[in-house]
Amino acid sequence: MTRQEFPPNVLGLIDLLFGLPNAQAIAMYPIAIGLAIRNNVLLSEVTATLRDLPFRVVFDHPELEERYGLLERIERTVPDVVLLECT
Repeated sequence: MTRQEFPPNVLGLIDLLFGLPNAQAIAMYPIAIGLAIRNNVLLSEVTATLRDLPFRVVFDHPELEERYGLLERIERTVPDVVLLECT
């Protein structure tokens, strides 16, 4: 395949990965995360880790016994990922 046969978005990614002069910044949307963590220590460690990464916390639901409330939040906010504390 020649360079001209690649779609522009693939070429931009290749240039960016290999540090080529045509490299352009690629816009990325932050990943939406829902948190269902009851333990305060674990919650603070998770949020501290996520702080500098391209994640957006869309809900925090510490009441794990209230399953219907958790499911309602998941349906309403539609996170990409749910971090669930299983204890």
